[in-house]
Amino acid sequence: MFLNWYNERVNLTGLSFSLFLGGSSGWQGCLEVACRWVRSSWPMIENGSEAPIAKLFAGMTAWFDILGAVTLCRPPMLGMDLLARMLLTSNSPVQLESIMGCNNLVRWPFCLHECLL
Repeated sequence: MFLNWYNERVNLTGLSFSLFLGGSSGWQGCLEVACRWVRSSWPMIENGSEAPIAKLFAGMTAWFDILGAVTLCRPPMLGMDLLARMLLTSNSPVQLESIMGCNNLVRWPFCLHECLL
């Protein structure tokens, strides 16, 4: 499991670096890999059998996915069903407020907006 967390950390670092450089290189590929990891790990994160660091990675990925969706005017890569479980469930293990300072419910309208375009 450590290798998975390490790979995800490296991937999210590359994604952040690319975005901070202006987002002109390969961030969509990094985001796609991160979203795949979250989709495959979510059942374990949701039931608490995954390490706490996985909640951080899932939250960061959701944040980047929502920002990417708004930037590119496309639906989020994580999919609306998974994002709804992550953002709208009161006992969700992912709390964006503790990660990015923004409540989960505040991010949800951004997801809806991109799916309605």
